[in-house]
Amino acid sequence: TSAAAPQAPAASTSPRAVSSASAATNRLARVESLELEDADSDTPTVAIRLSEPPKNEEILRSVTLQPAVEDLSVAVEAVRAWQQPTMWKVLLRSPNFARRTRYTVTVRANLPFERGARLAQEVRRTIEIPDLRPSVSLSATGRYLPPVGEKAVGVAAVNVTNLACAVRSVVPENIIQLLAREEGQYSESLPWWRSEIDGDSAATAELAAAPIRWTEPVPHPLNVRARHALRLRTASGIVSNGVYLLSVRSGDRPEGDANQPVCRLVCLTDLGLSVRRDGVSLRVWVTSLTTGRPRVGLVARAYAANRLLLAQGETDADGEVTLAGWDTREEPFALVVTCRDGSDSAFMALRESMQIDETPPCGARPP
Repeated sequence: TSAAAPQAPAASTSPRAVSSASAATNRLARVESLELEDADSDTPTVAIRLSEPPKNEEILRSVTLQPAVEDLSVAVEAVRAWQQPTMWKVLLRSPNFARRTRYTVTVRANLPFERGARLAQEVRRTIEIPDLRPSVSLSATGRYLPPVGEKAVGVAAVNVTNLACAVRSVVPENIIQLLAREEGQYSESLPWWRSEIDGDSAATAELAAAPIRWTEPVPHPLNVRARHALRLRTASGIVSNGVYLLSVRSGDRPEGDANQPVCRLVCLTDLGLSVRRDGVSLRVWVTSLTTGRPRVGLVARAYAANRLLLAQGETDADGEVTLAGWDTREEPFALVVTCRDGSDSAFMALRESMQIDETPPCGARPP
């Protein structure tokens, strides 16, 4: 009898390979939170915080909203905190979320993850998109108004039915301090309640005339960001050229931490200012905005942020004056130009001036 042929040994699986595959399959992911973010923006966001990184391309197949939302975009961000495990935030954004509407957000158990993890069960939450928070802001960054036309400032308002308005006239001598507060120049040397412009503060009352106050209706649809043209007012009813401090807030509720006025220096003027800086001198041109002709005999003054007068001069027949001769340790902050009879004044924060590179390709600057 012949011996049987030896059998090949059965293939064995590495214990380490088995355990690794099992760990990947059994790794559980968690939905740590599901909430609404940026509710006051034009694109509210549903934020889903996960303990494992999901596969981006599969998210919208496994995460649903009811009712459905059009133009839904998806982004995934890693969230890292000191001595905390990394989390992943799924952000669902859309401009088509409806206000005053409840949405049911469902994260299905089949949501795929990058490292083979899985959810233990489906997660479902309900969120509501609230009304936009009532707010008032000055809609334009500019501060200059022409001497003709409506003499109005653009105000952006949402879910506000009335504006509480105040206007104070400002004499040229006080422009610099109010402008410096508006620019935050005093934030390190003054308490917070004195470092910025507040149209109703005692500190402002020392620098501006008594306010003219009124309430103006703004009949706009709910949850619509609308622009309102706010016309300046004076006690006499005649809005003459000059500098004014405008203060606006919601008139629907008392002034408080959640309803602070927004303030800005506004300049109603026929004086067009152009400035060219060259080292420690300022070359200033003043022209009429209505005629385009040079303005002669106006007083131009350059100030530092601490109201220190650096230089002054008078415009010539070409509407031009050069201001120079200040201490090089001082930095010009603003320019104030006035008519000698007080009929008009204008100012320019020098950081707001347009900077143009006048160097030609050859590298030599023009005279």
